[in-house]
Amino acid sequence: VLDAYEAADKERSIAARRFAVMHGSLIRQDQLERMKKLGVTLQLQNAFMWEKAATVERNLGRAVADRAVPNRLAIDILGIDNVALGTDFQTNFMNPWINLYIAVTRKDPNGVVYGADQAITREEALRLNTRSAAYATFEEDIKGSIEPGKLADMVVLDRDYFTIPAEQIKDIKAVATIVDGRKVYEAK
Repeated sequence: VLDAYEAADKERSIAARRFAVMHGSLIRQDQLERMKKLGVTLQLQNAFMWEKAATVERNLGRAVADRAVPNRLAIDILGIDNVALGTDFQTNFMNPWINLYIAVTRKDPNGVVYGADQAITREEALRLNTRSAAYATFEEDIKGSIEPGKLADMVVLDRDYFTIPAEQIKDIKAVATIVDGRKVYEAK
């Protein structure tokens, strides 16, 4: 993909056009550095680690499993706006809280930590799922944060994401969901 982007860039600059690499689960540092030179964004899905990190370890070794979905490295090289996280539903489950949990703890369902050095803060994980995701689709002026003039897309949670023990992040539930200023879901 990066070879193709470099070829396209020679014909017409792709800078500021937000070309993206999707998944990039096993992306390497040298590839991230090529992406930075081109202005390419990265869209990751931590959910792949939930069910597949142990399989990667079994088939490719622990070192490869530990560098899977390199959130910290990606942010450090590309900058936080150029890295987005999502669920990749329907390939993975839709629950965004498992993605945030993995980004913060780097744990699989059995509690095995893969690549602890790739963990990111709660604030960074939330931003990658909101503002950075909106930036990836040229929608940062209308969504991704709660500000005057933007769509009022938000969720009311059953607990405080920023203060609960990290182990509870994956268990967060929505109490209400508001899209474009209208309540579209309320828990019974």
